[in-house]
Amino acid sequence: MRRNEKMAAIGQLAAGIAHEIRNPLASISGSIQLLKADNSTPENEKLFSIVLKEIDRLNLLITEFLDFARPEGMPSDPINPNTVLSEVMDMVAVNKQLPEGIRQERQLQSKSYILGQADKLKQVFLNLAINAYQAMEGRESSQLTVRSYEKDGHLLIEFEDNGAGMKPEIANRIFEPFLTTKAKGTGLGLATVHKILENHGAKIHLQTAPNEGTKFTLEFVLLNKDEMEDLKNNVIDMQRRRSQG
Repeated sequence: MRRNEKMAAIGQLAAGIAHEIRNPLASISGSIQLLKADNSTPENEKLFSIVLKEIDRLNLLITEFLDFARPEGMPSDPINPNTVLSEVMDMVAVNKQLPEGIRQERQLQSKSYILGQADKLKQVFLNLAINAYQAMEGRESSQLTVRSYEKDGHLLIEFEDNGAGMKPEIANRIFEPFLTTKAKGTGLGLATVHKILENHGAKIHLQTAPNEGTKFTLEFVLLNKDEMEDLKNNVIDMQRRRSQG
């Protein structure tokens, strides 16, 4: 309980700080747009473009910091992760901002359910998929393989790429906030992934080596038949109460 209260306080503080930073950023961005319209020389265009890109980068950092600092709600919905995973992989496949020519291999065997939050799981899957794509940029025969299968009452989801891989000193600290190997990275993506999974009662394992690719394995507890039936009955009860006023 005390940890939740502490995280809630941090979240409120972060939201306040973000608001105070975003207001002047919006003013700066608006002013640059006006200057750009009135002073459109090639040299000025280049400078204005740099400033606007840096403003976008700061806004991204603020957004990811808020995601990391915001307290997580308790997962309460029965979810088939394959549905969310397929949606994310479809999104990534058509994202023009990601490297092209990367093959996807989907081996989604499990049809079982877990207790979760669909939007948060989407955030986790999207982050891991984007990281994999970026790690394979410029490499030949690039492939991202995504698997889901069941083992010993758990659902395992794997993201495996044949990209650049990581050095041990990076891999050992990969979930720390603000650690990044990307020139324009915030270092909060995987820290937020770890936080969301922890809140879902899930684990994440990493296998990687330089020039040998990376594999993230997510481990969720499956809902059994009795738990599924209880959740189904709870939903029916809630719907009945709403219909009665």
